[in-house]
Amino acid sequence: QAAAVAGAGAGTRSVGMAALTVASLATLSPPSAVSWFGLAVLLQVVTQSFVAAANDSAFPVVHLDLFRAVPGAVADGNLTEDNDLADLAGVLKYLHTEILTEHLGDPGRTSRKYGIDSIRRQRLAIRNPDVLLSSTPVPDFGRFVTYDFGEATNKAEWSLFEEFGDFVGIQEGCSEGECDPRYPAYNSYNWFSVGNWCPNLPFTLKGSRSKPNPACLKHNATGDFVLGGLCPGGYDTHNTIPKVEPTGHPGCVYSYGRSSFILLDDLVGITREPCHGQATCKDWKHFRNNCSSHLYRRKFDKTGRLEDVEYCVEYDIHPDCEASCHTPACRALLIKGETIEVGLPFWQGRCFPEDNLRRQEAAAMSFQVAGATTRHQTVDQALLLQHAPCVHVNSSNCRPTFNGSSGPYCSRASAGVCERCFIPRAKSKEEGSSARPVPEPYCPFNILEMVDYRNNSEIPPPMCHSNRPREMCCLYTNSCNGSSNPKHATLDDDGLALVGARQSTDDMAEFLKRAFEREDSTTFSASQVEGLRKAAYYEWSQRPLGRSLAVTMARVRSFLKDPPPELRAVPTTAVVTTTPGTNCFDYGAAFYPLDMEGTELEHVASAWECQRRCMSREGCAHFSYLESLGHCHLQDFLAARLTLNTGYSSGPFSCWEDMNESARKKLSVQEHHTYLPAELSCVKLHAAYAPAMQTSLRPPDLSGLNAREAAIACQRYCAAVDGCVNFTFSRTLQLCTLAS
Repeated sequence: QAAAVAGAGAGTRSVGMAALTVASLATLSPPSAVSWFGLAVLLQVVTQSFVAAANDSAFPVVHLDLFRAVPGAVADGNLTEDNDLADLAGVLKYLHTEILTEHLGDPGRTSRKYGIDSIRRQRLAIRNPDVLLSSTPVPDFGRFVTYDFGEATNKAEWSLFEEFGDFVGIQEGCSEGECDPRYPAYNSYNWFSVGNWCPNLPFTLKGSRSKPNPACLKHNATGDFVLGGLCPGGYDTHNTIPKVEPTGHPGCVYSYGRSSFILLDDLVGITREPCHGQATCKDWKHFRNNCSSHLYRRKFDKTGRLEDVEYCVEYDIHPDCEASCHTPACRALLIKGETIEVGLPFWQGRCFPEDNLRRQEAAAMSFQVAGATTRHQTVDQALLLQHAPCVHVNSSNCRPTFNGSSGPYCSRASAGVCERCFIPRAKSKEEGSSARPVPEPYCPFNILEMVDYRNNSEIPPPMCHSNRPREMCCLYTNSCNGSSNPKHATLDDDGLALVGARQSTDDMAEFLKRAFEREDSTTFSASQVEGLRKAAYYEWSQRPLGRSLAVTMARVRSFLKDPPPELRAVPTTAVVTTTPGTNCFDYGAAFYPLDMEGTELEHVASAWECQRRCMSREGCAHFSYLESLGHCHLQDFLAARLTLNTGYSSGPFSCWEDMNESARKKLSVQEHHTYLPAELSCVKLHAAYAPAMQTSLRPPDLSGLNAREAAIACQRYCAAVDGCVNFTFSRTLQLCTLAS
C-alpha cells in the first residue's frame, strides 16, 4: 500500500520505511509484546501512517481510541459528529463525578442518568487543516468546542469555524498536574470535540448537507457552508481502523471505525451481586430494587448524615467531598477515617488517584489493551508505536524553554495525544528552585527515546543538577550513581528510585521485601509475598513517582492491612441490546396538564406499559408515569415539560430508535426526546405573538379538532390572511389569533 502511493512522487523513502516496519514486527514476540490481533492493527496503522507521510505533509494523521458513556442500544443510531468525546480516563471521570452521585439524583429514577449503560470505544483517524495546525500551540488539535443538541453553545467560538472550517478540538482535564478537585489523578484526562457540521444550529434546524439552512456558518476561505469534518464514507462499519484516511481538507478531517462496548453493569460488578429472587442481579434496575446486601441501601443526606433507604445505591459520596476532595472538611473526614463513600466497591476511592488509576486499568483491560494491569499500559500498543511526532514548527508546548532545561516535553503515553511533561531537577535558573517547585506531570522514563527528542543536536538532553537517583533527573539520562539491582540496591530513597525506574513489579517486590525484613526483622510467608507483590505493583510507574522509601513502606502497610477490591476485566461486545422504549425516558420530569382531553388517569405496572398506552392512543405525544403509585398520564404534543417532579418517568409515545423510517419522516425531533408533527416543525411551544392583528376573514372553527389538527388549521388561517406572519393557538380557549 505504501509502495503504491509512493509511486506518485514519494520515491523509495516510503517503501523503505514500510519494509523496515514489517521487519521490526517480525522480531516481536506476540505473547509478551502485543497480541496477533494487535500486530494486524499495528501493521495497518503503520502502513496508513506512511501513506500519509507519502503526501509530503509536515503534519501526521493521528489515530486515537475515543470513548463515550452512552445508552448502548442507540449509541450508533447517529453519526459521531457535532459531539464531545473523551479518552478512557475522561469518560470514567465523567461517570464518577457527573452521573453516579446518589444524593444529587432523583431517587425515583429507574436507570442511570441519561439512561447510560455502556462505554463505547471508537478508533478515530484525525488530520486537522494545515492552517490550524500551523497556528496552534497544541499539536494535532484545535480548540475544544462544547456541543449541546448539535449546537456549539459558546457563540464566541463561532469565529473559529469561519476561520478554520472543520476541525477536531481538545480540552485537557489537567493542567501541569492540577486536575478537577473532585477527581485527583496521576494521568491527565482529555475531552475532544468532533463534527462542526453547521455548528451554530441545533440538529433540528441544520437542514441537510445537500440543502443546508441558509443561516449555517460559512468557511471564510472557501465561501462554502461548514459541512463538518467527517470524511465521505468516513464511518467504517466493518473495521476497527477506518479505511478512509482524513486529508485535512474541508469536509475531511476525521474518520472512525466500528464501535465496541463494555457494559457498565458487568464492569462495576452489578451482574455479580446477589439479588432477591434470583442468583445475581440482571441489570441496574434489578439491582436498584432487589439487591440482597443491606450495605447498599444507604445514602448521604444533604448534611452528610448516612440514612437508610428502600432502594440500592450504586455510589454516593459525602457532600463535604462531592465538590472537592481538598476542602478542610473533606480532609478532616479522611484523616479521622470516617465513611465518605457508600455503594459498590468498584467506585470506592474517588479522592485517591491510585484508585482512579485502578479503575482506568480495569476498563483498559476489558477493552483488551495488553499490559493494562501488569505494565500500567492504558493505551493500545499499536497507537503508541505510530511514532507520530509532537514537535512541529509552532508547537511551543513541546519544546524545552531552553537547551538542557526540564521541559516542557510532550509524550503520548497516557492517552495517545501530545501531553506536556517535565524532567525534574534539570539545571535552570527557575525550575526546581525553592521559589518555584518542579512542574508536573513528570515525563515517562523513555521520553528521550521518542522520535522528537532522539536527535541531541536539535533538542539537547537535560542537564541534571546531580547524579543522585532521588532527584530523578539522572534516571532519564542513565547517569545515576548506584545499582538498580533489587537485590543490591541501597535501602534508601536512592535505591527506591533506581528500582522504580526498572518498571518491574517483581523487582519492586524484591526490593520492598528486603526493606521490610531489615526494618521489622521479619520473614515473609508465601502468601505474604504474594500480597506484597500486589502492593508493589502500585509503587512503580512509567514515570517517577517521587516518593520516599518511608512513604512507600507506609503505603504498602496500608495496602496489606486493607487490600482494595480486585477489579475484573469484562468482555466487549459489538452490539448492545436493551428493553425497547426505555432509552428515551426522562426521570424527574412530567408533562402538564397531566391528562389530555378525553383521557384520565390509568393504573399500569411500568413506565414501559404507560408508553405503550400512549402509542395506541390517537393524538398522544407524551406520557408521564408516577412509579410509586403506578399512575399513567397521557398528553398531546402541546403539553409542557416540567422538571423537579420526583418519582415521575416521562417520555415520547415511542423512542426514535424504535420507529421505522416512514414514522420518523412524520416527526421533527425537539429537545428531551420530544417531537412535533413534521408540518409544525417551526412551531414554538408555550409562546404567543402579540399584539393580535385585526382581519375581516372569519377564523376557523376548532371545535372537535385535536391539538395537531387545530394548530394546522390555525396555521392555514394565517397563510390565507394578507400581512399575517405568525399565528398563536390557545388550546385552553380554543382560540386562533394572528400577528403581523
